[in-house]
Order: sequence, then structure tokens, then C-alpha cells
Amino acid sequence: MQIRKATINDVNNIIEVVQSSYKVSYRGYLPDEYLDNLAITDDILEKWCNYLQKYECYVTHKQGEIVAFLMLDDNKAIKIFEICILYVKPEYQKKGVGSLMVDYVCKLKQKYKICELWTMKNGPSTAFYEKKGFTATSEEKAWKFDIPIIKMIKRL
Repeated sequence: MQIRKATINDVNNIIEVVQSSYKVSYRGYLPDEYLDNLAITDDILEKWCNYLQKYECYVTHKQGEIVAFLMLDDNKAIKIFEICILYVKPEYQKKGVGSLMVDYVCKLKQKYKICELWTMKNGPSTAFYEKKGFTATSEEKAWKFDIPIIKMIKRL
């Protein structure tokens, strides 16, 4: 598996990774109707094209197939970067792909002091991030459908 910067040509594959991951990872957390109706529409395409232009984005691919997507934002002034999005196709979850991407960006941004992210409180990825060295903070806010999310940080 290889990691590379995402390009605008990857947009459809990225959306497919994100939506397929949503449908599996968030089942039981988000409404079934919402998950069952995820689709690639013009407004979704536009949103993701904008993300790819605005943020630092990476994909992991295996034999040409994009299997994971990660999006970063950073604050160079205070040496903090944020993992905004990390999704892995369901058939590649729990096989080290997410770890590979987190390790990659932490090494890439090693001159920064802190990596932060937001994840669902008591959600499916909290334990994963704890294993990667992240610690939950007391910061919490509402996400989709008012589901609570927490901030986690890792000192680099």
C-alpha cells in the first residue's frame, strides 16, 4: 500500500470511501435512513472538490484502488495540525491502513507540537485513536444529529 497526495481526479473514489465507511462504521449511531440514502450528488461532488482544494489531503491506494482518505488542516503559527477526516473502506478496516495513515502524517508533520482531531464520543474510532497515542480532552461539541464528539490530542 502506498500513500500519496490526493488530486481532484480522485474525488469520486474519495466520496465512495467516505460513504462506504459511513454506512458501516456509523450504523447504529446515525439514522439508518440517512446512511441508506448516501449518494454522490452534484452538491456532494462540489463540496468534496472544495475540500481537496482547501485542505491537505492524502489517499492510500493498493494496486490502483483508493482504500483510505485523510484530510488535514494546520495552524503553522502555533504548530498544531488537525486530522479533520480519516476514513477507510470497510473491507480494509482493522488491517493497519488507518494506522499507516496516522503514522505517515505524524511523521510528515513532526515539526509540529500537537496533532488533534474530533471523534464521536464513545464511538467506533475512540479506541483506535487511544492505541495511536491520542488522549481525550474535556472539549466536546455536537456533530451530525446532535451526536457528541470529543477532541483528542497527541503530543509529537
